[in-house]
Amino acid sequence: MFRVFSSPLRTITARCALLSFAFIATSNLAMAFDHKAHDETVMMVSHAWARALPPVVPNGAAYLQLHNMATENDELIGVSASIAKHSMLHESYFDDGKVAMRHIEKLVIEAGKSVEFKPGGFHIMLMGLKKPLNDGTSFELALKFKNAGIIKSVVKITKAMTKPANAHKHHH
Repeated sequence: MFRVFSSPLRTITARCALLSFAFIATSNLAMAFDHKAHDETVMMVSHAWARALPPVVPNGAAYLQLHNMATENDELIGVSASIAKHSMLHESYFDDGKVAMRHIEKLVIEAGKSVEFKPGGFHIMLMGLKKPLNDGTSFELALKFKNAGIIKSVVKITKAMTKPANAHKHHH
């Protein structure tokens, strides 16, 4: 039979180990909550769609809604689409009674606000289509934000002149 001798040094060592474990456990718990706070949805992409086009058309456009749910402004600084060789942010505007388009480097989405990409306004230009924009199909779009990072969304291709009612929402 073994007998365990308890010495003051062993008691102190055991208590230190227990306190260290408790400290590490609560620190990791706090870090987990802090990490979770950073994972909250800050930017939402919804109603992503593109108009179906004949196969001979080399370029197209994608439309969507961005919802900035963060407490700070964010900037959309880049886009890429799996279906196009090049993708750019564009804005349609009137110039001397005619509709024109221009490339924009970035788009600010104010905190708590939404921006709609729609025909005649902001849109994502899809240049050098790798395959036709066929009705009923879809493609992936990656949006790069200054703060929210990269958010991927599925763009539904439709013959409709407006956004599809069942478009997916994507959060980041």
